[in-house]
Amino acid sequence: MKKRLTALALSAVMAATLLAACGGNTAGTTTAKPADSGTTTQKPEESKPGETTAEVVETKPEEVTIKVYYARGEIPTDDNTLAAKMKEELGVTLEAEYLVGDEDERIGIMIAGGDYPDLMPFNQRVVDNGGARPLDDLLPQYENLDKHYGPHYNKMRSPQDGKLYYMPNFGIIYNDEVITEHWGTGVFLQKAVLEEFDYPLIKTLDEYFDLIERYAEKYPTIDGAPTIGYTILNDGWRNFGLVNPPQFLAGHPNNGNAVMDFETATGMDPSTTDIAKQYYQKLNEVNANGLFDQEAASMNYDQYIAKLSAGNVLGTMDQKWNMNSANTALVSAGKENRTYVSLPIVYDESITEYYRDQTVLNLSNGFMLTTTDDSKVDRIMTFLDDITTEEWTKNLSWGIEGEAYLVGDDGIFYRTEEQREEQRNSAWPLKHKLNAFLDYAPKLEGTFSDGNAYGPGNDYNEYYANLSDYDKTFLDAYGFKAFSEFYLNPPPNPVWYPTWQINIPDGSPESIANTKASDTKVQMLPAVITATPENFETKWAEFVTEYDKVNYGIVIDFINEEVQWRIDNWSAE
Repeated sequence: MKKRLTALALSAVMAATLLAACGGNTAGTTTAKPADSGTTTQKPEESKPGETTAEVVETKPEEVTIKVYYARGEIPTDDNTLAAKMKEELGVTLEAEYLVGDEDERIGIMIAGGDYPDLMPFNQRVVDNGGARPLDDLLPQYENLDKHYGPHYNKMRSPQDGKLYYMPNFGIIYNDEVITEHWGTGVFLQKAVLEEFDYPLIKTLDEYFDLIERYAEKYPTIDGAPTIGYTILNDGWRNFGLVNPPQFLAGHPNNGNAVMDFETATGMDPSTTDIAKQYYQKLNEVNANGLFDQEAASMNYDQYIAKLSAGNVLGTMDQKWNMNSANTALVSAGKENRTYVSLPIVYDESITEYYRDQTVLNLSNGFMLTTTDDSKVDRIMTFLDDITTEEWTKNLSWGIEGEAYLVGDDGIFYRTEEQREEQRNSAWPLKHKLNAFLDYAPKLEGTFSDGNAYGPGNDYNEYYANLSDYDKTFLDAYGFKAFSEFYLNPPPNPVWYPTWQINIPDGSPESIANTKASDTKVQMLPAVITATPENFETKWAEFVTEYDKVNYGIVIDFINEEVQWRIDNWSAE
């Protein structure tokens, strides 16, 4: 890390002491600033006769405006308090552009004109067209960034040329990880259904659909609309509910389009095996009982969210981040009992669920350095180094101390009920947080050295205190303090995990086979589900015949090769 010390009078002994004080810190602590970011004044002790005193002169951070492009996020207010603190303490003003319209078109305009912001989220097209600066020689110069990312450089390297082009925004955990919500794949059920039957802790697919059937029989309409037992989304890449459930129901974690043997680190395709067939045969039975949504095969994403938001659909299978806007809409409509809880459902009692996994390094997002101004490179990297500390992660994730939270006598962060109520208002973060920036920025997740959690949502006490009375009552019935407690704690991830992060080169035979496999499922599996029970085996056989023509085996071979490459190249980290 670059350092500067300004002194008026310095003895040799004092010089050695002060320079040593600028030395090694760990990521997560405040470090000495690079040359152009200023230093903090320290008042020397009164000198004794005959001694030379030293004075460290404060220099304010060099002010800089950093242009940032966000692919998503809300615009903060002009009087944002955290932005003001960032300018005062770090000398940085963020000039943001928020995506409006089609992202591919916006990226194409950047590439065509060579006109890039200083920072932007990872985009392979920008890398391929030379818009991203390699970070190989830069990151090691900045102490906090190097300590944060250094152990992961091998994972971050581009498969194409082995260089570093971006700084992953999630997945580097410090100390203990605290999970209060499971945002990945789950089997979702309306809370009203579990409430109706005295909060049973169900585990199997048969138990799940039994509750749905009994509830729908008792309540054939909800708010005047026919009760729909179960729906799925089958819209382009958001077809999680159609293609992903079998591996989870069979007790496997999220490895995309392969089921992996963790002992041998080899994969297989479950698409035409009993692992998959059980799910589609069960949906066929559900359909025969009149509980399957007849529009499931044809809905787009917006229609799917609108349907869940209406409150008359009892269940679905999805990833929470993909469907949670429906929960938000239901709460806004005063239908909190119609919101959905995520459950780790499996085929039968003999199977141990594996829905949650330990957080993995996000190898698909984070800031790239795309500035076209050479003179700003060091200043931008210095800024990113400054925020890769506990102090600034707290500012960005919790907010400003005293304004967003308080610190108890025990050192633990907490919020008053008044603060919690203020922060439930969607306008509050626009004035007091920089959430779009935090989303893409380096951050120290997990638990800080003082024992506090990464953010209010990761602190069990704050999480529970911020829940509605309805959700508190719901969790109390199960003896839980967080919705994550419905799930088992995951085991450690193998070094190669997960395989869904493996990129298949566009246009390759493997990519073509992968696309054909997905298209075959999207086109044929709905007919398997909605066939009469007598015709299920025929429709299933037709699907298997067509799917076998895809030659998906070459995709599995590619995945196995990439897994072995990861073992060989990542195990030393």
